[in-house]
Amino acid sequence: MNDKMKILYVHGYGSNKDSHTGQMLKKYFGGMPAAEVVTETFDLEDGQATIARIGRIVTEEGIQIIVASSLGAFHTLALDAAVPKILINPCMRPSLVMDNFMDSPNEALKQLCEKVENHTYARVNEYAKRHTFAAFSTNDELFSFKELFDSLYDPANSLSIPGGKHHLDYPQIALMLDTFVPQCCKQDTHAD
Repeated sequence: MNDKMKILYVHGYGSNKDSHTGQMLKKYFGGMPAAEVVTETFDLEDGQATIARIGRIVTEEGIQIIVASSLGAFHTLALDAAVPKILINPCMRPSLVMDNFMDSPNEALKQLCEKVENHTYARVNEYAKRHTFAAFSTNDELFSFKELFDSLYDPANSLSIPGGKHHLDYPQIALMLDTFVPQCCKQDTHAD
């Protein structure tokens, strides 16, 4: 039996398994011998494949917490798995803002995202409300979906990061994890 707490990091658009945020997570959890951060590279433009792959990793690796950034957080929200999620500046409505970060998003991709958005947010259950946490930078230069998050999930599980931009620095990441990881660990893990 593996007693390590396993954390999966899902990066944002244009990034990969070696992202700066992933490295900061490894630094944060590196001081905890009973924790391991799993990083992978995802093709975030292929949402269905990404969601399925996240689900396989959660099952195969015994992931206990998912930390996800931006567009990766959107795919993590769409995942139907009873695992606590910590989101960093989640891109909750990519269909509305993908022009902000993609060079040439096409209309078919926007429509697909809108369909996934509607499906995902129509099925938010009590487990998801209690076990989904999000940090929102007050100076995010791309977008902010804090109001949407607070309306769908438990507003007590959202954190404003003062002065933060879309990419957080290490003290901001540590603040977020110090706030949310203990809550993830004490939460019940039974889906409603």
